[in-house]
Amino acid sequence: MAMSGYWWECSCGNQTKSVHGKGGQIPTFIRRSIIESGFDQKLLVQPCPKCKVHAPMRITYHFPRNVRETVQVLHIVGLDGGDGGYVPMLWETMPKSSPSKRWFHFNYMIKQSPWGLNKAAVLSLEDIRRLLELYGTKTGRSLPFSFARAVGK
Repeated sequence: MAMSGYWWECSCGNQTKSVHGKGGQIPTFIRRSIIESGFDQKLLVQPCPKCKVHAPMRITYHFPRNVRETVQVLHIVGLDGGDGGYVPMLWETMPKSSPSKRWFHFNYMIKQSPWGLNKAAVLSLEDIRRLLELYGTKTGRSLPFSFARAVGK
């Protein structure tokens, strides 16, 4: 089944637009669950109702490139000012065509609007530094040395 927008997908092939009791559609889930939890990384993996415990479901979407690529979200971190407004984020994803690769996206949400999820965020160097620090804190991992050094981290 070809999906559009954002959906949950398991490696068993099961796809769904929402997970029961998890806040509805993906943008709402991101705002009400991920952001409001302080970017709890455990929420990014949900049990598959089809295969139960065999594989996790992840947020999945088509990434707009010259050749469209389907990616799955591994990590999301962001800078929430606590006012429910502008939240710049760093997403780590893996392309389904090459699961060992990692891509990093800078995007954003403003209030409940999903519009910025498909747009590049314009960030200050300080915001990039803060996102990289938060990524390390939330995931226990650091970004590649050359990238982190380039932004003065």
